[in-house]
Amino acid sequence: MKKLISMYLVSLLLTVSILIGLVQSADAEKVTEADEVPTVSIPANFAEAYKALDELLDDEDIEHIKNLPKDEIVTLHFGLGMWIRNNWLRPDDSPLTEAFFESTSESWFIDDISGFITMGYHYYLNDIEYTVEEYIAEMQEESQKEKEYGNWSNLLFFLIFVFMIVIIYFARFCVTDSKKGG
Repeated sequence: MKKLISMYLVSLLLTVSILIGLVQSADAEKVTEADEVPTVSIPANFAEAYKALDELLDDEDIEHIKNLPKDEIVTLHFGLGMWIRNNWLRPDDSPLTEAFFESTSESWFIDDISGFITMGYHYYLNDIEYTVEEYIAEMQEESQKEKEYGNWSNLLFFLIFVFMIVIIYFARFCVTDSKKGG
């Protein structure tokens, strides 16, 4: 009976993990797969980037981005964000990258810049003014929160990891034990 319960718990845990991953990836893939969008010339500034996105995306995707809650814009990181990074930000002479760095004295990764563009596009669609300075202030605030709460979240992730290892080991032991006939 204990073996059956432990196998059930392992199955339940794996199923929940897979479902969480599927829900997150479904939102991330909803907007623009990287190979489905044609390559276009790199916009000279953010306003041109937003207009180019209007041209590239279909009405359903635009409506989806417009209606996304602000804290879910990050779900665009591996779809639309990756396309922006690969086509508009990675070229050495990208005017968008230069425009971002002209607005700040700090060093940022292109992931941050594509984050600004996707967040800025969301605001653009909702007729809200949004600047690089506001984005940087938000990023710094988030970074400060992560520093304050980071130790607790790291401990939580560690405990979950240890729990998963124990469950996997226990499940493996039960499967091995049941094969021996015990």
